[in-house]
Amino acid sequence: MRGIFFKVITGDVPYQVYGRDCSEIVNKIGRETILARNKRFSGELVGFETDTKQEAYDILRTIPPKKEGQRIKFGEIDAEDLNPRISGVVVRDPNIAHTVAELFERRDYELIKKYS
Repeated sequence: MRGIFFKVITGDVPYQVYGRDCSEIVNKIGRETILARNKRFSGELVGFETDTKQEAYDILRTIPPKKEGQRIKFGEIDAEDLNPRISGVVVRDPNIAHTVAELFERRDYELIKKYS
């Protein structure tokens, strides 16, 4: 994924609230932004349009689960990474990045910017 990734530092904000806020910002800006999901254990960043259901289906169908401590893994993939959560927004146009940052800051979010 190319662009500027704005990771939302949520603090005590519930997932449903910041997920909704990210969605509203993407809808307001339009085609130059996409929702981003972060796989918790692998750290991989995937776009919201990535078909994680198909990916999970393929993994569940082909790789047997194994228990490691309190975690379930499929090969090297942690079970919690099969359904990653919204963690921010990727902006494809650097000229729009400032506007996106302002929209998050108006909602009192702290942001981390990463460039890819």
